[in-house]
Amino acid sequence: MRALLSALVLSLLFPFNLHADGVGELPAEIRESSDWQVKGTARLRAYLFHVYDGALWTTNGEWGWDEPFVLDFRYARRLNGADIAERGAKEMQALGHCEELKDCWLEEQKKAFPDVADGDRITGWYRPGQPTRFYFNGEFHHQVDDPDFARPFFEIWMSEDTSEPAFRRRLLGL
Repeated sequence: MRALLSALVLSLLFPFNLHADGVGELPAEIRESSDWQVKGTARLRAYLFHVYDGALWTTNGEWGWDEPFVLDFRYARRLNGADIAERGAKEMQALGHCEELKDCWLEEQKKAFPDVADGDRITGWYRPGQPTRFYFNGEFHHQVDDPDFARPFFEIWMSEDTSEPAFRRRLLGL
């Protein structure tokens, strides 16, 4: 009982980034392209609310901008896709990638992010110099062809200046 109470108190004191449970299988197209391995996992919380679990997949156990990688998110609650897209654009704006939300590929992000519910997965595949591909529940969903989109988008989680540094550290296995 004491351990349970301690865990509850800790989750209230440090509510944002806890270790994620369960790593799902990558979409077949990605899985078949290389020998992927999980680098790290993280849980994103907003106050008391579990928003999503994330996993960073790499091909060689190391992460860097010169190599392909995958970010896989398993959502824990219902969210509107347009809201997810707007939040992504705001994060990109905060990182200095654009002045106006519309300049942060907002319309492309609205196409990439459907409405989600508990258990839904969105997977983003970063491939240097190639289009960014998004999958919804394991099926191809949308591709952003603009090569300038990928890095600013994935910097939402992978930049040293991310708004969620503990989440990034967990993804990197640090």
